[in-house]
Amino acid sequence: MARPPYPGNSPETSARVLAALVVGDDGLDAPKVDFLHRSGALGMVGIGKASFMEVLSAYLGETLGRCAGGSPSGTNRWERLDADLTAIDDRDKQLVLAAVIFYLSEAEGLRTGARDVMQHACHRWRIDALELERQLRVSRERSRSAGGPTRRAGWWRLA
Repeated sequence: MARPPYPGNSPETSARVLAALVVGDDGLDAPKVDFLHRSGALGMVGIGKASFMEVLSAYLGETLGRCAGGSPSGTNRWERLDADLTAIDDRDKQLVLAAVIFYLSEAEGLRTGARDVMQHACHRWRIDALELERQLRVSRERSRSAGGPTRRAGWWRLA
């Protein structure tokens, strides 16, 4: 697994997870970056817009470096995300970031990318529908409709 460039549980590591929401195979979506700022999502993970832009710039640099080396932009995307998610081991920080990603998954324009990242984060951090409901006040029905975790056969499966 790749090693994240920032210390674990840092706002910068959380910002890299948010960067994964706005950088896809099609490149950077500037309106999504503006939405992250306007919605307060950056503040919720403890980072300002200028600092987020520095993290995003570094993230894009890594992506472009892989492309220049002949690898498709999506290559190792999930591996990088896994490294960042693993670096965030404080449960409160995981839950806050999961809440931010969850609410972003309901927002127009971020739906698909945020759902993919949310499902990956919930699986990695073992956040289930009951915990989303209990800790974040997200109903299980709402969680399911947004593509969040659901209970199946004794383990939490992502819808």
